[in-house]
Amino acid sequence: MKKVFIFLIFISLILKADIKIDAYFSAEKAGTEDIVDFIINIEGEGGNIATPYISSNEDFNVLSGPSVSTSVQIINFNMKKSTEYRWRLNPKREGILIMPPIEIKIGKEIYKTKEAKIEVQKGSILKRERRQTPSIFDDFFEERRDFKPREVGVRVQAVPNKTECYVGEPIVITYNLLVQTVVHNINMVEPPVYDGFWVEKIELPENTGGKNIEFEGKQFILYTIKKDLLFPNSEGIKKIKEVTFQIQAITQRDIFGFGNIENLLRKTSEITIKVKPLPEPPFSSFKGAVGKFELSAKTDKVEVEEGEAFTLALKLSGKGNFKNISNIDLPEIPLCKVYPPKIEEKLKATSEGYEGFKIWEWVIIPEEKQSLKIPQISFSYFDPYKKDYSEIKTPLLSVFIKKGKEKKEEKIIMAEGKQIKEIGKDIGFIIVDGKNLKKKEKNNNFFYYLFLLPVIINLSLFIIRKIKERGLSEKEKFEKEALNYFKKANQSLKLKDEEEFVKNVEKALKVSISGNPDLTLEEFNEKISNLPEDEKDKINSFINLLQDFRFNPLFKEKKNLEEIEKEGKIWLQKLKKL
Repeated sequence: MKKVFIFLIFISLILKADIKIDAYFSAEKAGTEDIVDFIINIEGEGGNIATPYISSNEDFNVLSGPSVSTSVQIINFNMKKSTEYRWRLNPKREGILIMPPIEIKIGKEIYKTKEAKIEVQKGSILKRERRQTPSIFDDFFEERRDFKPREVGVRVQAVPNKTECYVGEPIVITYNLLVQTVVHNINMVEPPVYDGFWVEKIELPENTGGKNIEFEGKQFILYTIKKDLLFPNSEGIKKIKEVTFQIQAITQRDIFGFGNIENLLRKTSEITIKVKPLPEPPFSSFKGAVGKFELSAKTDKVEVEEGEAFTLALKLSGKGNFKNISNIDLPEIPLCKVYPPKIEEKLKATSEGYEGFKIWEWVIIPEEKQSLKIPQISFSYFDPYKKDYSEIKTPLLSVFIKKGKEKKEEKIIMAEGKQIKEIGKDIGFIIVDGKNLKKKEKNNNFFYYLFLLPVIINLSLFIIRKIKERGLSEKEKFEKEALNYFKKANQSLKLKDEEEFVKNVEKALKVSISGNPDLTLEEFNEKISNLPEDEKDKINSFINLLQDFRFNPLFKEKKNLEEIEKEGKIWLQKLKKL
């Protein structure tokens, strides 16, 4: 028995020794704007393999993965199994970067890879991965095309409107895309990290076109793709780290108009902001407001009876860090009952901070006859342009309180900033003599049916629609969605919105074969692989024309939009047959 036990241990050690694990990068050197593969290769049999896990960290962005491939080789009747896990990574910084050991569970055993190293330089130093729409000259030009990838005219910027400010002073970071070619897709790999700032997104206007600029001695088209409004909440040197964008762009076209599609990574530069402390405030009314403001106040009545409510409204308007202004103190008003304010605001994030107004409304009930003087309300703020404090005050307001008529005391209840009076009696008559009361009919259900009728009708329509949708095939659903996009395109055509028109025509074609209006050109080509080659060439040319029209004024062709719509519908009918 002891010998059998020793034999089993020996066999298990042999099996374990047969497992070989390698972890390495696909290149020894890469750039901060390159995509590199990290690979774990496992050879041998050891039971089920639990998928290894890798996440983004301070050195690498994980763009995708893992993709898994398995191969089996039989040599001299010996079987050799290999499993490969592959991730696509982007190095975040320069230097020697290390991927630490990764734990892998195989069967009941835990293994660890060795650490892997890669040397990272600034920019892009690897040959870029290319995808090209079909061309008859592919084989002929393959060697020349891959010999040395040319520089692609695509840049990204993160531009602050200032690099020095005070605590609470608004800063705007603008993200720009600069291109010399057509861009199909652009995605942010990770959102920006704004440590030490309060952040608000600035909405960009729709259908904003690009503008021609000169950058690094070359002509580019600049598109603003994102704007963030920042408010620093503490003093010191603040760092905004670089942001990585993943971009699909066309690099060059052959004589038939087909282009190379490249997957690019572009990074913004790191931004340094110096945040200065606010000077010592000279006013006791200061509570952190920074910007430029105006203050006004008014009452809805100038004369009331004692016990009658009136409203005091205070309006603060201007530009600045409105979100930091939570409340304004109301001075004590003698011989009056003051209820908590109702607050209303209408604000919009702009390049100068929040712009708009904030209103406080107090309901005030005087308790005695008097000539009521409402004290001035003070508000102070720091003006970063003047680099000094300002204090503003409301005018002195007067309300005359006259003697009220003798009446039963009314109880006032406040609800959502409004007063409700308790009058102490019924709003209708109560019949106390029951002799002339008639017995109510019990079986009058008409009003119940009348109430249920809209519910029954809507429920029936909902069921009928669901039955119809269930009866549609997947292709019919795609076709229905495509026709909806063509309707939108037609509406855009009537409104003379050319860019929106072309975008909807392109989405109609993409959704008709996949249900996905945001299909990339690569995915679109996979979907139409069953088309004849000449048909594929023609529809690719049509899609390229649409994208040139949308994204690149340098390539824009002046074509009749009605003809584009007509050609799009022809292609829709052809794609239905796939």
